[in-house]
Amino acid sequence: MKFLVLGDSHARRMPSRFMTSSYSLIIKSIPGLKFIDYHDKKLSLLHLLFSSKIQYLLSEADGIILLVGTNSVRIHSARTIISQTEAIIFFIRKVYPKFNQRESITIPLSFPCVKTTRKFSKKYALISNIQFYNYRLYQL
Repeated sequence: MKFLVLGDSHARRMPSRFMTSSYSLIIKSIPGLKFIDYHDKKLSLLHLLFSSKIQYLLSEADGIILLVGTNSVRIHSARTIISQTEAIIFFIRKVYPKFNQRESITIPLSFPCVKTTRKFSKKYALISNIQFYNYRLYQL
């Protein structure tokens, strides 16, 4: 089985390719990657899905692992991110029906983060947003 891993900086130390006798990973790390970034399309997973390189990799993959979320939960509410995530999953499944089974797209829960932002200037607010996002993501 071949998996495409699209990740933010958490994937940067992973090799670009990893193979075992039962599976292979193709790993693309983009520091700052978010589910949707309206200001910088290079940091937007949704916009990357339209690139010919990613489209080719998706056509070759049996599954997708999206290591994305930490950057999003620092600047958007959990509800907004879940809506973005649902839109991305819908788009992928519409264009690539082979990913219609639930287990074909994996999105791990977001890593804990205490790097506050303007929107979440208090650590407890940021942690609460991450926890709510993880709770909702688990329900998808």
